[in-house]
Formats: sequence, C-alpha cells, structure tokens
Amino acid sequence: MLCLTLAAPRPVFGAQDPARASFMNMKLTILYVIHRYVAPDRIDPSKMFYSGLAGAAKGTPEVMISRSGSKILVSVGNKHLKVDGHIASPIYLVGAFQQVFDFLK
Repeated sequence: MLCLTLAAPRPVFGAQDPARASFMNMKLTILYVIHRYVAPDRIDPSKMFYSGLAGAAKGTPEVMISRSGSKILVSVGNKHLKVDGHIASPIYLVGAFQQVFDFLK
C-alpha cells in the first residue's frame, strides 16, 4: 500500500516576508563594512544610522525623521519613537535598526 503525506511547502527565504529579507540584507551589509572596509577608523556608525533612517523616510512618505542633538525622533502618523542617535560601534547598528523596524511594524 502506498501512502502519501502532503506537507505545506517551505517558503523561500524572503518570499513571504520581504521586510525580514531586507533586514537580513542590511545585517550582511553592516558585517561586510565592519570586516572589509579599507579604513575602519573612518567608519562613523552614528552617521550611518541617521543616513539609513533618512533613506528609509525618503522612500516611505508616512515616516518622518528628525534629529535633536544626539536623539533621533522617528514619527509615523501620531506615533513617535525617540532613539539615541549616538552609536558607539558599527556592530550596534543592527540593534538600533531593529528597534526602529520593530516600531515601524
């Protein structure tokens, strides 16, 4: 007797959740910059963080980014998130972006 079992197909990475795929690509980019940049002492993670948020805001009209000193305010409609814009090391960029992405979900 032949018995067949049907299972739900596994989603291709990123096919079901483009935001997750985008976040994973960002993590890989940060790791490449950390490990392969020619002059690592010239990396400014705080500027990278703000520039990344500004780029996201430019592509998404609902998202507004403003800076006041070392604090960055991320606004979507009437919801606001204030994050520290001072990033001590490039490796901390992942956590900072994760905090903002979680807010934007």
